[in-house]
Amino acid sequence: MSKATSLSANSPEFKGIAGLNIIYEAGLDSESRPILILCADNLPDPDIYDYDLILSPKFAQKLKYVTSLSQLVSYVKLDTKFISQRVLDYDTQLPNLYQTPPQLRYSFLQPSTSLAFGRELEDLAEIEGQKGNDDYVPKIVIKFAEHIRKHGIDKEGIFRKSPSSEELRSVKKAFNQGLEVDLNKYDIDVSAALLKVFIREIPKPLISLTFSDQMGALPG
Repeated sequence: MSKATSLSANSPEFKGIAGLNIIYEAGLDSESRPILILCADNLPDPDIYDYDLILSPKFAQKLKYVTSLSQLVSYVKLDTKFISQRVLDYDTQLPNLYQTPPQLRYSFLQPSTSLAFGRELEDLAEIEGQKGNDDYVPKIVIKFAEHIRKHGIDKEGIFRKSPSSEELRSVKKAFNQGLEVDLNKYDIDVSAALLKVFIREIPKPLISLTFSDQMGALPG
């Protein structure tokens, strides 16, 4: 097979491959990085398409193949509100080969013991002695916002670039354990990424799902 070259976005080959919906973006992972989904069911006949035009060797090395929800949850935060019962039922019928031990299955449904991320705002308000305060804003949000306002307003790529995964996990873990964190010791991208993660992991969306249709109908 000859060495593949980059395809122009206007070429028939590119449009043909794009139309197969093999690779598409599906939100952000737990570290605020884009999630690219490769749907194996949509892969075409290799006798028709050159796979090197679809997957570069470098990209292929980054793929994680999952066959069950219990495997997927190790990479992506799942919310059962967005998973149909049919999917959950099907997942429980998968062969043991594709499943993690029963005690670990759907561990994402267990109550959070975190002191910061993944908690209801009402819980955080009570932890911080602000229960009943209608103007309550979590201390962690204020801390991130102040750090960004002071050091990141003029930084190019703020809220887009992702910091080191190890650094991100370390700072997040410290907040979850209730430790004092000096954000000035870290790059501003850590605060920006963790602010997005914090908002995304709030169990109840800040904007109620009741208004999702209205939001989707807004122009622009």
